[in-house]
Amino acid sequence: MNIIINTACNCDCDYCFAKEKSLNLNKNEMSIYEFKKIISFMKKSSSYHIRILGGEPTLHSKFKEIINLSEKYAQKIDLFTNGLADRDKIKFLKNKNINYIVNFTARKFTKENKKNLSYFLKKLGRRCTLGINYNGNLDRKEIEEIIKTIKKYNLIPTLRLGISAPTNDFSNNYFNFKKGKKTINKDLRLLSKKLFDHSITITHDCSCFPVCALSDNSLSFLKKHSNTEIRFSCYGGTFDILPGNKVIRCFAHSGFKFSLNKFEDINDINYHFYNLHNFLKKYVKPPKCEDCEFESKVCQSGCWANRLSLLTELPNNGYNFSKNYLYFENKNRIALINKEDFKKQILLEDSSLEIFKLLLSDISKENIIKQLSRKYSTRKGRLIAELDGFLDVLKKKEILI
Repeated sequence: MNIIINTACNCDCDYCFAKEKSLNLNKNEMSIYEFKKIISFMKKSSSYHIRILGGEPTLHSKFKEIINLSEKYAQKIDLFTNGLADRDKIKFLKNKNINYIVNFTARKFTKENKKNLSYFLKKLGRRCTLGINYNGNLDRKEIEEIIKTIKKYNLIPTLRLGISAPTNDFSNNYFNFKKGKKTINKDLRLLSKKLFDHSITITHDCSCFPVCALSDNSLSFLKKHSNTEIRFSCYGGTFDILPGNKVIRCFAHSGFKFSLNKFEDINDINYHFYNLHNFLKKYVKPPKCEDCEFESKVCQSGCWANRLSLLTELPNNGYNFSKNYLYFENKNRIALINKEDFKKQILLEDSSLEIFKLLLSDISKENIIKQLSRKYSTRKGRLIAELDGFLDVLKKKEILI
C-alpha cells in the first residue's frame, strides 16, 4: 500500500508523472486523522508494511508525527524521497528503522541540491537505494555518477529503474517506446554492463515494458543483471491512497478514484482493481496490439497511461471504450456493454438509462423502484419487470456488476 501524504515537491522534474494537477484533488496534504484511519484499515487487513510517498513527503507539515505513528504500527517502512530534506528532519530520521528509496537524477541537480543530498546520504546512506526514471536520455557520465555515489556513501548496491510514464494529459517529458526503441535498448545494455562490472544489480519499479520494445540481447542483459523479473504487465496488487483518503490503482488510473470507506479491507480493494485491470486489458487495446500473440497473455503495451489515452470521459463516471463499448464505474461496481446491444435491448424505455446508472450506485433495488415510479408515473410492476429484464441482459452479456 502506497500512502501519498502530500503533493507538494521541492523539485520540478520535467518527466514527473505525479503532477498535482493531474490528480485533481481538493487538498494537497493528508491530515493526521486521515493517516490514522489508514493505519486502522491496515490493521483490520493484517498489513504491516507502510510505503510513504509524495510529492516530497518530508515537506509535509506533520512529517515527524506521521513517521512516529508509522513506527509504532508498521513492521516495515519505506520512504520515497528526493533526499533534499532539511537537516533537522535528517537528524530526526537518523535513528529510525526506515528504508529510503532516493530519486536520483544527477543531471538535474543544482550545486545546492547536491550539497543537501550529500548530507542526506552521508547520514542515512546504509539504508538507501538509489532510483532513476529513464526518459530516453542516459549517458555514460550519469551512469558513472550513479556508481560513484553508491560507492562513496556505501549505499545498498542496487539501482531501482523506472521508465518515465505519461501523465493523463501527456504534458510531461515521458518516454515514448515507439520513438525511442533503439535508444532504450542501447542505454539499458550500457547501464546493465557498467553496473554489473561494479557488482551493482538492477531492480524494477512498477513500470513495465512492451514485449516488442526490447531486443533479445537486451532481455538477456536485463535478466542477467536484475534482482527482479522483467515485467510486461504491471498489476501486482499495489494501490495508492491520496490525501482525502481517495484510493486509486496508480497515477495512470487517477481518473478512477474511490473512497477508502467503501472497502472492507485490502483484499476488497485488490479484487476491485483486479477486475478493473482485466476489463481494461480485454477491451482497451492500442490498434498496433490487436493481432499481437503476446497481447492479453503476457503484455499490456507498457504503462496503463498509454491505454487510458484511448478513453474519452463522459458524464456520470462514464467512459467511451474506443468505438464499440460503453463503460460505467461508480463506487465498488463496474459495468461494460456493447453500444449496439445497449441501444437495441436496453434503451426501450426512457427510464432504462437511469436504471443503469442507479444500479451502479449503492441504492437498493426497492429504492430504485421508489424513485423511478415517482418520476415517471409508471406502474410499479412494469418497472420491476424492466429492472429484472435489465439485470438479465447484464448477466447474459457477462457484465460485472
